[in-house]
Amino acid sequence: MRNDRIKKAKETLLLLLKSLPVGCLFNVVSFGSDFSTLFEQSEEYSEATLNQALSLQSQMEADMGGTEILRPLKQIYSNSCKQGYPRQIFLLTDGGVRNTNEVISLAKANNGYTRVFTFGIGDGASTSLIKNVAKASNGKAIFIKDTDNMQEKVITAMKGSLDNCLSEVSLHWDIPKCFTITDIPKEPPVVFHGDKLVLFALLTSSDAKSGISGSFTLKGRFGGKNISHQVKIEIPSSSHNDLPLHRVAAKYQIKDLENDDESIYRGDGSNKEKIVLVSQGANIVSKYTAFVGVDKDTKVPVSVLKEEQPFDDYEYNCLGSSGFSGSGMYPQMMMRRSMPMATSSSCKPKKKGISFGMPNIFTSKKSKQKQSSSVSKVLMMMDRQSSSRKSKENSEFVCDSMDKMVCCMAPVRSSGMDESQNKALGGHKSSGDKMMIIVSLQNFDGSWSPSSELELTVNITQKELEAKYKGNIWCTAIVVAFLEKNFSKRKSEWEMIYNKAIKWLTSQDREGKSVTQIIEEANDIIKTI
Repeated sequence: MRNDRIKKAKETLLLLLKSLPVGCLFNVVSFGSDFSTLFEQSEEYSEATLNQALSLQSQMEADMGGTEILRPLKQIYSNSCKQGYPRQIFLLTDGGVRNTNEVISLAKANNGYTRVFTFGIGDGASTSLIKNVAKASNGKAIFIKDTDNMQEKVITAMKGSLDNCLSEVSLHWDIPKCFTITDIPKEPPVVFHGDKLVLFALLTSSDAKSGISGSFTLKGRFGGKNISHQVKIEIPSSSHNDLPLHRVAAKYQIKDLENDDESIYRGDGSNKEKIVLVSQGANIVSKYTAFVGVDKDTKVPVSVLKEEQPFDDYEYNCLGSSGFSGSGMYPQMMMRRSMPMATSSSCKPKKKGISFGMPNIFTSKKSKQKQSSSVSKVLMMMDRQSSSRKSKENSEFVCDSMDKMVCCMAPVRSSGMDESQNKALGGHKSSGDKMMIIVSLQNFDGSWSPSSELELTVNITQKELEAKYKGNIWCTAIVVAFLEKNFSKRKSEWEMIYNKAIKWLTSQDREGKSVTQIIEEANDIIKTI
């Protein structure tokens, strides 16, 4: 992993560790060509265990070699979950593995009590690995570009994992038997809090004049309970020349087929014919199809473009070279629009109509594999005691609890910094990021203690941080107010540590005052800074 990626990964791990709820079990796993665990088994989140994890986090570097995920995952799964502590794994990696199928199968075999949230960092992360491990374990896959805010994306996923989710989503139809139904996607994903899910259904009938009369029922499991919602439908028979929604459905179907277990896990291309059929019928490009420019006068394909140059607008027609025979779901469609074209200096087109069609012969495009030196990965596993049930079988996964966290990063070696500074500041003393310094100084229970580092960060003297109320109440209120005023745009990053602080304040003796009143007093001080 590059230096900028390892820095982001370390900061993200710090934020994850500080955001863990009190009372959970957690662990950190570092992996590369080999792997190591912080604890033999997940330990309860406490001041001592957090400090051990922070010490490891401060020394992490990308020097553990390649990417080997199967062995550390087997080690994690070999430790049974504690009763009432469903396990969640947060896997961060920027690489890929050769045994993707085995990793996916392992995740699927253990999805009754363990969910995996996968994070692919940069363009070198394996799309198949990231997507399908999350899918197989009822988790969520997230891709992080080098320009993205890694901390925001990971913490947002962590917050979502604490809430109930909708799983085992399915559509059940009650319509005339003359209709054939194609659900898209074939297997709907798990829906987490804040997510949106769009489902398509293509209905084909042997009777072209037949309308649709009946109903469908959406079913799933939410919070360990079965739910269902029935919708009645009454659609008269009609014909349309323009079918934009069908093309959108085709795009989703192609993507679903490309990601299908049978074709990707085995690599046998069993869905290729279906993909080509849908692609040609709906005029949507796929991994097996491509648009080829054809001169309208000579009917000869345009030479391969070597250099992109902007030109004036051209009119073009999008045409499938063959019909969508046999299904009737996607009739040939034509569209006209104006758009800039790109060409090479050796083949400048005249300002005439250009038609683009899909040929019947398809070639596979070989992608160059990028070798990332010393790739760093992070895997986090967390188990928190379930509040929704006291005794349930481990085979039934309940999504409203979270608690076992394992984090894996490639090589671990000393960074050369003073260990005490790293423990105190998590390696952020020289970064200048005040928010991350504040995060690193938070106690495991959610409070902040007066210190010289905190004094410099919030620009309030240590004496003033201790001025009101006993213990760490006033200091914690000052920091909470400081975060709200100065880092409101990064709320998604610090929201969990903020909630942790509020929960701690609520549990303290506040001398008869509410938490809101104390924070308002702190806001009055912060406004004067």
